[in-house]
Amino acid sequence: MSWRRPWANASCNVALFILLVAWPLSIYGQGATAPPSGKKGKPIRLAADLNWRFGVHGIEFFQQYKRLVGGPSSTFDIPLGLWASLGSYQFENVVIGVTGGYNRAVVRENYVYRPFGQDTVRRVTQGLSQNMALTTIPVMLSLDYLPIDRQFATYVGAALGVSATSFVWTETAAASQDVRSRSSGTRFDDSRITPSAMVRVGVLLGWDKDVRTRTSAGFYLEVSYLWAPFTAPVLASLQQSVPGVTQTDGVTTLQAGGLGIHAGVNITLR
Repeated sequence: MSWRRPWANASCNVALFILLVAWPLSIYGQGATAPPSGKKGKPIRLAADLNWRFGVHGIEFFQQYKRLVGGPSSTFDIPLGLWASLGSYQFENVVIGVTGGYNRAVVRENYVYRPFGQDTVRRVTQGLSQNMALTTIPVMLSLDYLPIDRQFATYVGAALGVSATSFVWTETAAASQDVRSRSSGTRFDDSRITPSAMVRVGVLLGWDKDVRTRTSAGFYLEVSYLWAPFTAPVLASLQQSVPGVTQTDGVTTLQAGGLGIHAGVNITLR
């Protein structure tokens, strides 16, 4: 029986050699970069960018703002925001996923209000500071046509969803003993969920990649338009704090979206 154990040990060694060395080498010789057989998963696209949002405005609001408190601004600043997208190629060259971002447009100004005409009877010259912040966080379902096998490609897309938008406005007035002077306070502070939509078009500039890798990446430039209206009684408290103003419900619409210019990085995982 003594001959069986050495024979068994030799058989195990041969089997291990085939399993651990010969078989992997044979696969490598046939082409180690070939993907494993079986069903492939759908490619995934990741994208993130910085963007500048032009056209964040409120035409009626700023008209009343300038008339009632003499503020020099006629619109919000141009905010620098963040944007990201995640999707998969559910159809040939068609990406379906989610997209969203963050923008915060502000107005900050200090000036001296000087009444004129009939206002000189009801109001006084006074230093005022205005601080406004319109913040929007859109989250939407997206659909994009983006050729997957091109290093350089033009793409178009659209998205539909909601935006969480808030508007905060505080006013600081210089101290005055005159009873006609304005007092400091919060003029508006509220947030709402509103419907949103977006269209976009861009150019993808793919980077050179190793033919053995499944991951591809590139830089992209994009132009978008985001529709995100915010309707609320923004002017109500202002009308109450300004003497002699005809009272209304103060409801007006601020456009928290606008034209976006994006520059970012795109990654495709196959």
